[in-house]
Amino acid sequence: MRPFSQQTTKKLLAWYTRQPEIERKECHVLQRKQINVMMNDARKRGEKVEDSGDVYYRAFIWGIERRMRLQDNRRLKSTDDLEEVTKQRIAVAKATAKAKPSPILDRLHADLLPVVIQLRKEGLSWQKVSNYLFEYHQLEVDRRYLHKVFTGHPEFPVEK
Repeated sequence: MRPFSQQTTKKLLAWYTRQPEIERKECHVLQRKQINVMMNDARKRGEKVEDSGDVYYRAFIWGIERRMRLQDNRRLKSTDDLEEVTKQRIAVAKATAKAKPSPILDRLHADLLPVVIQLRKEGLSWQKVSNYLFEYHQLEVDRRYLHKVFTGHPEFPVEK
């Protein structure tokens, strides 16, 4: 593993501090992998790698550089790098994804909850509740969706 210049090391550490926790953890995963590679290579050569802070620090800086290179999508050297970039992008997208607001669900909970409660207490089926909401409130909602939304709601009796 090549040593990094002082200037490059400063840039890498500055980049590391600006990253979200998920990225910083990935840097440490790469660090651990690099240490394992170094230890295995030394064992194959019959040498012993000193267990010092310098080895861990160099592997840490290497992990940061590798993660930054993958995140910035610069100089991808293999399809493995491309797969890693794709996995990283998917992980970030999943971590930052927010549920899309549902206007039907908002309307059901905000405006029509008392109506649905009253209809169910009178013994109407979910299909009849759905038909009622469409006819009198111009809200087209499927009976299965109504059942899913209101199952477990404290105002509704447990169905047999």
